[in-house]
Amino acid sequence: MSEFRQLDQSIGARLARNAYRQEFRSLQWEIAGQESWKLERKQHFKEPGVRSWEAFSRGAWSEALRLIEEERDYLREFSAEVARLNIGLYRVRVVEEPIDLYL
Repeated sequence: MSEFRQLDQSIGARLARNAYRQEFRSLQWEIAGQESWKLERKQHFKEPGVRSWEAFSRGAWSEALRLIEEERDYLREFSAEVARLNIGLYRVRVVEEPIDLYL
């Protein structure tokens, strides 16, 4: 189990979605042997540009599920790389009732 460390609030910057994604992707493999935590608080998610989310938002469930299924090979490769680098990935999502269909 890892040791809890307080985040230093004096460092860091709020990034726009595209800038965040770009920076995250450029750094995501540099944490070999460490943990990555993602805290989500939003109750309603909007992910424009993500084809499966766009299908979901139109109410096209079968298309959304098909698009997610098409990502299976990528997700397997991603998971294998995470395991190879011994990276612990964790997500905490805080939700309220009623729970949104997307969740």
